[in-house]
Amino acid sequence: MPLPVWDKVGCPEEYDDDPESVTSYGEGDFVSLDGVVYKCTNIRCNQDGYEPDSDLGEETWDIEGSCTGTIAPSAGPNLPAWSLGPGCPQEFQWGEDANGVVTVGIPSAYEADTYVHVNERVYQCKDGVNAGFCKIHAPDGTFGYLGWIDLERSCDSSQTTVPQPEEEGGGGGGGAITAFDTKAGYTDYGPGCPPLFEVCVTANGCGAGGIQKDDLVSNPCSTDSSLNCAYECKSNCGRAGYEPGNDYLHYGALWIQDFTELGSCTSAPFSPPPASDVPQADVLLPWEFGGCPDAWDDTITYSGGDYVSSSSTVYKCKNGPNEQFCNLIPPEGLNGHSGSLGWETIGSCTGTLDPLPAPTCGDIPTYTEDFLTNANWESEPQQVVNVDGTIYRCQTFFAATAWCSNSQYDPTGMAGYLAWDTCTSCASYEATGSLGSNCPDVAS
Repeated sequence: MPLPVWDKVGCPEEYDDDPESVTSYGEGDFVSLDGVVYKCTNIRCNQDGYEPDSDLGEETWDIEGSCTGTIAPSAGPNLPAWSLGPGCPQEFQWGEDANGVVTVGIPSAYEADTYVHVNERVYQCKDGVNAGFCKIHAPDGTFGYLGWIDLERSCDSSQTTVPQPEEEGGGGGGGAITAFDTKAGYTDYGPGCPPLFEVCVTANGCGAGGIQKDDLVSNPCSTDSSLNCAYECKSNCGRAGYEPGNDYLHYGALWIQDFTELGSCTSAPFSPPPASDVPQADVLLPWEFGGCPDAWDDTITYSGGDYVSSSSTVYKCKNGPNEQFCNLIPPEGLNGHSGSLGWETIGSCTGTLDPLPAPTCGDIPTYTEDFLTNANWESEPQQVVNVDGTIYRCQTFFAATAWCSNSQYDPTGMAGYLAWDTCTSCASYEATGSLGSNCPDVAS
């Protein structure tokens, strides 16, 4: 059955299948191949194996009809003309290799607010820290949105190239930095800097005991590293390589996925919001042992599971990586650093604590399907279990989310060693109160 004729006169640009070509196709682009017009529908248009006439091509290209003759490349359907046209700005081009050859993937030299076109579609490089992404991502590429604004405007490349406008779009973000002195929802409490940002030891962020959504930290400003700025956590904060304000190799600021830059701050002490501005927590229930344990003491070395008290409130040292903070920061916090980094609030207390009961294996959950389903792997990744009188500990946060919660990695099975450490026997645990040298970070 013959194809219907395409609704435009002539054929769009011939599809370029040269592996050395710098041509890049984006959603909405038209090409022709053997007299057939195709329209790109998704990001796979540049991938090998998804050519218009290939077996997988129908997943990426729509057939629009047949054509004869030639027309200028199309910028896509029904785009209004660029206001600075009719000509196009410079065409996007990758950088040159050591031999001066333009090569896909070699960083380009585009700066903030630069205009380019791809197939007569106009894009503008974002300003500020996002501009770094313009150097390493094509505007119509999978991650082009990180650095480029799609203006959804067309231009005519047959006309004279339009020079870059001066002072267009506010410059490259290098102006004066607004001073930080407030946070939405709270009374003003700047200009002092919040606690200094610290990378968490886990790959995916701090977890329940670390930097949380809406928490404030400080780090050098993104556009002037001689100044400090306050940053507000969006989510998943604390990852190495995502330090707020840091633009690695000037290729792109990954931190903008995790933080919002609020403005510059001084080294003066940071004043927390007034108590009247902070939502009040629910009344604490008395903890199960009644009396108060000893107060936090900077001369004592604390381990996960240890208890202390402050102002009639009981706190428990967290297990795993957060354990280190128990020896640095008291539960009530210190110098702007939150005590919640290491300590978990347990309940209220009065009077003096009687000696805690001796540990028993009955305190440790038995490894069952119910345990796998109900264990809180997110807040307590290094879970401890009892299997037939032997105690095991989940190795790491990653192991907890990937393996320990999976019954195929039963501690006693062939693959168990990938997820679980063998700690000690129940008899030894009840005699010494210790889980042994193989599990030093786990509380008794």
